[in-house]
Amino acid sequence: MNNLIRHSLIFVTLAGFGFTGNASASNYEQNPNVNSHLNISTQSRQIIAQKRWGDDDKEYKGEKLIERLNLTTEQRNQMTQIRNKYQPQFNSLREQIRTQRNTLSQMMRNNQSESQLRSQHQKIVTLDQQIHNLRFESMLEMRAVLTPEQRQEWANMMADRKVSRQGQNR
Repeated sequence: MNNLIRHSLIFVTLAGFGFTGNASASNYEQNPNVNSHLNISTQSRQIIAQKRWGDDDKEYKGEKLIERLNLTTEQRNQMTQIRNKYQPQFNSLREQIRTQRNTLSQMMRNNQSESQLRSQHQKIVTLDQQIHNLRFESMLEMRAVLTPEQRQEWANMMADRKVSRQGQNR
């Protein structure tokens, strides 16, 4: 049960911060596209994957969320329910986007007309908007679980992340 809560809170944290990607240590090890561009050992890829996800005890995003927001057991359970409600929809939309992007890429190579390319691009934009809407709805539900003090701390966490991202993009 503790792992379920931990994984659920990772989703809450990442969804709350706008993450829509899907990565794991096995992706670093098995994805030839990643490995062909990186000349690093399997052990190094695993370390990179762990650092990306913050698998170290204190860096673990779910634990940070629990620690900083001081969630009760009931709040943890509610967050897990929210995650379970939205995760299949996120997964489906991500897969649809991946498929549509691959289709667009293939269309670009096949010299399709601008009209066809624009139409395909619009499908991707529509799916992206659906993910953004779904993320917003899930954040509203998560927000409803939190006390006013926890909401403020969550807002602080997101603001800190935004500042951190802006510093990395420079």
